Amino acid sequence: MKRIGFIGIGNMGSALFSGFVAAGKLTPEMAYAYTPSMEELKAKKEELEKQNAESAEKIEKMGKEAEELEKKYKELEEQMSSMKSS
Repeated sequence: MKRIGFIGIGNMGSALFSGFVAAGKLTPEMAYAYTPSMEELKAKKEELEKQNAESAEKIEKMGKEAEELEKKYKELEEQMSSMKSS
């Protein structure tokens, strides 16, 4: 597994990290980060975990909406098919 390191996890480092994760090019386990402040690193970690949890919830909601739309589409197809038969 390839790994990537970030020197500094401020605005630029966290934006790069988040962008790589969002693009599917990087998982959190593949990254190292260095910052002089462990408190800052812990805060960024918590912030990114919260963002990941929110993203997972949004993806789950979108999946449910897609299933509902598919169900409605099939019902509509059936109705149109029965109208053509009549």
